[in-house]
Amino acid sequence: ASRRACVVFLVDVSGSMEGDSIREARAALKLCLRHLRAGDVFNIIAFSSGHTAFAKGPTEFSQQRLDAADRWVDALRADGGTELMAPLLEAVKSAPGGVIVLLTDGQVGNEDEILRATLQARGERGARVCSFGIGTNVSDALLRDLARDTGGAVEFIHPGERIDEKVVVQFSRAVAPRIADVTVRFTGVDVGEVA
Repeated sequence: ASRRACVVFLVDVSGSMEGDSIREARAALKLCLRHLRAGDVFNIIAFSSGHTAFAKGPTEFSQQRLDAADRWVDALRADGGTELMAPLLEAVKSAPGGVIVLLTDGQVGNEDEILRATLQARGERGARVCSFGIGTNVSDALLRDLARDTGGAVEFIHPGERIDEKVVVQFSRAVAPRIADVTVRFTGVDVGEVA
């Protein structure tokens, strides 16, 4: 059965994102929002030394909310450090069974602690974390572990690559299927490979 998507975008606005990175991250967010449909719920959390959210919790998608989200995203500026733990936990708790889309170029010191706390906070039917690691200084081990342990995905964006193009392709994949609990049975056929 098709079901509505719940997506929380988590975007790094620390000082190192200044310049092209923050511009492309803003473009990527605005394009992703346009892949949502009526009935879907979403939120956006921007983090640096602290964090701030577009809405108090996931909010229903509509043209009006999209316009408001566009304005909010346009106002994002890069400044400060990279404190990922609190906003990630907030995102995971607010979107059980949903998708967290994390964009970051940051190195965090407490990788193991963040991973443990996130897995604990998400519980059994937790959110999947789809991460985009931007540039060469990103905490790649943490992003890989988050993808592996939450059934999510991770993609690294190298210097010179367009952030928005990579993010939108992966994101449309993450929200497209919308099908839960599918079982495929083959009867009387010898199956070698299933893609």
